[in-house]
Amino acid sequence: DTHTAIEMTNWKEYPRNQDVNGGCKTVIESFTRLPSLLHLTLDFEECGNNRFNDEGWKGVGQLVTHFSTTLTNIRLNFSRGSIRDGGLHILGNVIRMCSNLTHLTLNFCMNSISDTGVGEITRGLSSLSQLILLHLNFDKCLRLTD
Repeated sequence: DTHTAIEMTNWKEYPRNQDVNGGCKTVIESFTRLPSLLHLTLDFEECGNNRFNDEGWKGVGQLVTHFSTTLTNIRLNFSRGSIRDGGLHILGNVIRMCSNLTHLTLNFCMNSISDTGVGEITRGLSSLSQLILLHLNFDKCLRLTD
């Protein structure tokens, strides 16, 4: 059986000061029991308020890595402070493994990102030979110096 899509949204509704990393890890572990996956949408808008950290991004990385040969479409929303350079490093490393990826949307709007973080994503994108559509949003990002 092929599962066509997973969509996780409304993490911003997760109770303030709760362990969103643990909650995300539990949900992601259950997804890895699926035999395959074509489309993945994760909306982590405003998770910065819940201290979503590199440990949480490792869970996201594990999910994408698990389905790296079957995923064709990934949409990830990290807007409003939910990602930093450590998360971009993890994301860049796992995205480069998605050999069949044709559509990729990454929203980094309103985050604090350094040149190093942007470089991590760039390196990840450079190996996507099947990519047809790429949408990157860095609107209103605070540029940190390395």
